Amino acid sequence: MDDEEALDALPRAYAVALRMDAGGEGTDAIAAALGLDLQSIPALLEIGRRKLRSLLDDG
Repeated sequence: MDDEEALDALPRAYAVALRMDAGGEGTDAIAAALGLDLQSIPALLEIGRRKLRSLLDDG
């Protein structure tokens, strides 16, 4: 499984957040795009990275 396939396998919020972060978007833009509180974005990114790593390690 490559990076894009793994991102596609994640729940939408994680995939969007990780793609936006990789594209240089700030946490305010990610929060606005997902309709979430700004304070929740660092945890969302961290969990998303862990889930992505797990998918890549298993695939």
